[in-house]
Amino acid sequence: IDFLSGRYTKNGGALTWYFPTYAIACIPMIIILQLLGLSATYAFTFTNLISVILMLLIIYKYLNADDRIKFILIMLLSF
Repeated sequence: IDFLSGRYTKNGGALTWYFPTYAIACIPMIIILQLLGLSATYAFTFTNLISVILMLLIIYKYLNADDRIKFILIMLLSF
């Protein structure tokens, strides 16, 4: 077991520690993509994109700081 990398290895295989939760978080995007007739291959990418956008919006709306500080923080986190 390698705790530093977040991987559980057994019989030469490896699973990341977030294995079930990340896949479950992508299920809504898979359903949306199927309803739109698009490939579910992009579900992980779109889930990541939406997660980052939501986090940046939460920072913008709920961070108790000056607008300049919020802007700088959002720019730094975006890059």
